[in-house]
Formats: sequence, C-alpha cells, structure tokens
Amino acid sequence: MNENKEKSSIKPLITLIVSSGFFGIILVPAFWIAMSGVMLFDSPGSTESGFLVTLYAVMLSFPFVILISFTSWIFFYFEKYKWAVIVSLFPLINVLSALILIFISYVFFNGSLIP
Repeated sequence: MNENKEKSSIKPLITLIVSSGFFGIILVPAFWIAMSGVMLFDSPGSTESGFLVTLYAVMLSFPFVILISFTSWIFFYFEKYKWAVIVSLFPLINVLSALILIFISYVFFNGSLIP
C-alpha cells in the first residue's frame, strides 16, 4: 500500500518541481513587469480604457499569483495531489490572459493598446 502511494505522488512531485522552478526564475522579472505596468497610462485618455486597465491588472497580479502558486507544496504535503498541481499552475492563467489581450489589441485595435 505504501508503494502505491509513492507511485501516485511521483507525477505531481515532478510537476511541482518544474513549475516552482520555472515560476521561481520568472518571479524577479515579474516584479519588474508589474512595476513598469504604470507606463501603460502615459498617453492622454488611456486611463479611461477598460482594455488597458484589464491588461494592467493582469500585469500587476502576476508576481502575486506566482507567490500564491508556491503554496501548492502545502497541498502536496497533505497528499492533495490534484489541488497541488492545479495551484502550481495558477500563473498560467495570467500568461494566457495577457496573450489573449495582446491578440485582441492586434486584431481589433491594429496593434494599438488604446481603442
């Protein structure tokens, strides 16, 4: 029974190690990206753009979501492997959101961030 338990924890362990390592490396640049996000509002009228506010929220929350993803090790410790993997991949939501917003800006706004 103990051997079966060890086998079921190998894949989540590998996922947690890889995701924690990758997002740990990205953490310092993520803080820089969050701090430079205020430059989105340099041009006049940009503060009224809901699109820019949404993009700024995604950029600002990214380092904090990475820090939250490190709590996946707590779930792993309590043998909640499914939740550990889900929480460890939370930063992908921010990455996908930013990519979708950038895609929308190119398709609908001709690459401009101000509609």
